[in-house]
Amino acid sequence: MEFSAVERPPVHALLPLLAPRKQEKIRGFTDGRRAAQDLYGELLVRGLACSMLDIPNSELSFVAGPHGKPYLSGYPEFHFNLSHSGSRVICVVDTQPVGVDIERQRPIDLAVARLWFSADEQACLMVTCPEKRLELFYILWTLKESYAKAVGLGLALDPKSFTVLPDEENSATVLTAYPDPARFFRTYRLDGGYRAAVCADGDRFPDQVRQIDLDTLLKWLGFHNPQQKAY
Repeated sequence: MEFSAVERPPVHALLPLLAPRKQEKIRGFTDGRRAAQDLYGELLVRGLACSMLDIPNSELSFVAGPHGKPYLSGYPEFHFNLSHSGSRVICVVDTQPVGVDIERQRPIDLAVARLWFSADEQACLMVTCPEKRLELFYILWTLKESYAKAVGLGLALDPKSFTVLPDEENSATVLTAYPDPARFFRTYRLDGGYRAAVCADGDRFPDQVRQIDLDTLLKWLGFHNPQQKAY
């Protein structure tokens, strides 16, 4: 979802769609972009839940797992994950645990790979021709992030404790030093210079990322008047 359009309602007009605690958190941000990322991410998952589960926004309640990953209370088969970068927010939904990451591809010192990538991932990066290394860096980065989020550990998982190696079919293989169920991956190149990756328990992925506009999202949420109290 793109939220940089100038015609979007101001953040404060849409806050009533969120739970009071989330509203308070977003009001506390001094960075307007960070506030918008959090707001539209929350709206996106709420809208998808309302549409897919046919329940009103006011009945949605989210709880955090042991490592902070949020879940929709009362709906054990509705798993979701959010990620944001720049002016994009992405959400993935499945019946099993799932993870997603999106990054805006921009120049970076590739030496940072030594801090976050396993030895095999670093080797994979360095044997790639120089003009393709930046793109591969972001492919690896998003794959690793999506895996860490899918297993529910996020930042608690040592990024060097596992290896994710991409293949030529927009997929990848994960290698870990600990028992782990089979995981499946899909990478996406998006317009605007963005890269995304999804990690799931199953191998059924859409061919493209669906774009959802704000009007559709607000319709799912049953919210048409920015002055109307929705939560």
